[in-house]
Amino acid sequence: MQNQTLNFSDKISFKAPVISFVTYLLATMIATAVLIQIWMPAGMPIEQVAQLAETDPFVTFWGGVIGLVTCTLCAMLTTKLSKQTGLKNAVAFGGLLILYGIASIVLHPEHSLLHQVSKVLSPIPVAIFGGYIYLKLVGNKS
Repeated sequence: MQNQTLNFSDKISFKAPVISFVTYLLATMIATAVLIQIWMPAGMPIEQVAQLAETDPFVTFWGGVIGLVTCTLCAMLTTKLSKQTGLKNAVAFGGLLILYGIASIVLHPEHSLLHQVSKVLSPIPVAIFGGYIYLKLVGNKS
């Protein structure tokens, strides 16, 4: 087994991170809608469902899992679409997610501090992980 370091010397493409970001938004919206439908108490008005979902531990946990898995998969997609052998495009995708996280903090100041901090600190490491996994799966071919 050879020892390889993380490579950040590739060119940044505009298209790959943006396509992956849009994919992330669509995938998380669809998955979250499915999650809410599974969780939603029967007969409860939509306004109350929205308020309850923001504080429910089940929705919070699985929403985090959806975000983590989707971020990892979309970072893999970014690395694939960029056709590069490094991780700069995955980092660019993570940067877009940080901007999205900042917007989310402004729009949802009621979320817990841990939730808010994770929106800003987790995208880059998770995106690097996703890009790294993709490069390992394809054998880091040029």
